[in-house]
Amino acid sequence: GGKIMLANQVAQIKVQEAQLQQSDKYAQVFSELVERYFALVLSKKVSEVRQQVFKTMELHYSDAGKLRDQGIIANSEYLHARVYLSDADRELKKAIRQESIINEALINTLGFDSVENIYPVSGLFYLTSIEPIEYYLTKATDSSPLLKQVDKKIELAQKAYKAEMSEYMPNI
Repeated sequence: GGKIMLANQVAQIKVQEAQLQQSDKYAQVFSELVERYFALVLSKKVSEVRQQVFKTMELHYSDAGKLRDQGIIANSEYLHARVYLSDADRELKKAIRQESIINEALINTLGFDSVENIYPVSGLFYLTSIEPIEYYLTKATDSSPLLKQVDKKIELAQKAYKAEMSEYMPNI
């Protein structure tokens, strides 16, 4: 009933399925790498903005002190400026901590041991035009290792069905 040929086909399908699993793992790691890289790019931008906010709040606080000394503003307004400076300092430290965590995560993803900091060379970007959803659905269907793996499992189940059916065929 073609049992040997069927067994060879099943083995070939299992090999293809293993290759698709490997492709899926590669895609997952690559996706994680891209996500962490651009998270680092974004966190560096956030740190820059927080640094600018802090410097601006320092100037504001200094100006508020001068205005208070001249009697133009009340002490409470000076204290508000001090609170805003403290908030800006806290947010800056938080952004720097976040950047450090993301940098460490990227270093771990890349598997580096002796690197302390990574400096991204490409910046953030945006797409000027977006394809219709059908394009992305077709692209996902055609190139997804997981979907191809499902197809191989279906093919494997069909071969297993044929193998079971061959049990009912006469042996020659």
